[in-house]
Amino acid sequence: MMVLGYPQGLSANSAGFPILRSGRVASPIEAGVANPTFLLDFRVFPGNSGGPVFIADSQRRRPGAAEAQEVQFVAGMLTQQVELNNERLEIGIVTDAEFIRDAIGLLDQPRPADPPVPAVAPTPATHDVSANIGHPIAD
Repeated sequence: MMVLGYPQGLSANSAGFPILRSGRVASPIEAGVANPTFLLDFRVFPGNSGGPVFIADSQRRRPGAAEAQEVQFVAGMLTQQVELNNERLEIGIVTDAEFIRDAIGLLDQPRPADPPVPAVAPTPATHDVSANIGHPIAD
């Protein structure tokens, strides 16, 4: 898989294009609902997070296909690196594109109206009689 990003804030050229890097899938890729992330064997640096993880391969052959076909899709977004006891394991966590699409879809839905607030009758004003205890009150 390929990853675009700005490792350690570096860009590919003076125009600011991201750096293209690659890694291998290091875990099963399951449906987004079952597990919204998968692992990529890839050294992650600050600046890689948020980058798209995709595949673009013109030489890929589908099972049963007679000819190679171009395969292109965005698999997800690099979200963090894996660390164990403060040691970097050179494994990135990728959030599945399906999960991201579903989350964005929730943002596009209209917000449900707030339930009406019941009208509450005002409570009558009370007089604090404790302030008058032990003090004479004039008529």
